[in-house]
Amino acid sequence: MIAAENRELEENEDVLPLNMEIEFSRGSISGEILSGGLARHHPWPAAMMEGTVSGSTADVDVWDTIGGEKVIIARLRFQREADDGLSFQVLKQSQRYFPDTAALTRSDPKEFKKLPRLNDELLERVTTKAKAR
Repeated sequence: MIAAENRELEENEDVLPLNMEIEFSRGSISGEILSGGLARHHPWPAAMMEGTVSGSTADVDVWDTIGGEKVIIARLRFQREADDGLSFQVLKQSQRYFPDTAALTRSDPKEFKKLPRLNDELLERVTTKAKAR
């Protein structure tokens, strides 16, 4: 979950909630990220993450399979903070999927499973457009 002031929440309302499952292993990072921005601009509210860890910093590609090919939709940077939290910064994104910056804290893993998993309306529009071509 994101720890932020009310003003920051209002400015990022279009891309919230933001939730992720992350696994660190031997210099690499992988996981899944969900966001309100993905739910609005992508057929699924979730995408995969993978990247490298160097010291207290991780650079991550957010990707999905589109048309049978791996497509990077955003690049992120995580920085470990002194309080055992992570800061989050968007380096590049093809649309506004995520807030530009955020302070991330741990939450109950069960919360991640409760988030919606498919944007049926957007998927239907994309499928209909593809069939029309």
